Amino acid sequence: MNSIPLSEPDGSGPLAICRGHRTWLIDRYQIDAMIALCYYSDEAPASDRDLEADQKAKRHIRTCPKCRTWIHSAIPEAVMRRQYRLSRYCCAGMFVAVEESGEKNKIDFELYRGEDPCWRINGKRSFISFCPWCGKKLPDKPFING
Repeated sequence: MNSIPLSEPDGSGPLAICRGHRTWLIDRYQIDAMIALCYYSDEAPASDRDLEADQKAKRHIRTCPKCRTWIHSAIPEAVMRRQYRLSRYCCAGMFVAVEESGEKNKIDFELYRGEDPCWRINGKRSFISFCPWCGKKLPDKPFING
């Protein structure tokens, strides 16, 4: 049973178009973290058969004032904040290594000699250029400043 409500924050029923798009996202992604990630990113996988409907639902949720209010009330603020930060990274593996790994397998960024971009692993300058998990080229600055 799904615990994410379809109703408006005040308890009233949504417009039919909003109900359809909310239902699509809830049925497809099922958990609040994935629905929040869909709000911030188009990276969530969708089959070719579902791609158009998926994109349409995401576009509606992002642009409809009622649905933007709904998603921020239906999904806990901490989940929304984490998924927003995750959406700024190349992949979940890099996000965890930078923000949630503690001291082991920690990846961070520094400007070596104040000018050369340097990604470090466990505090050691590694000068890696590509993500170890997804293979994408790493930026020459932190994924998120601050």
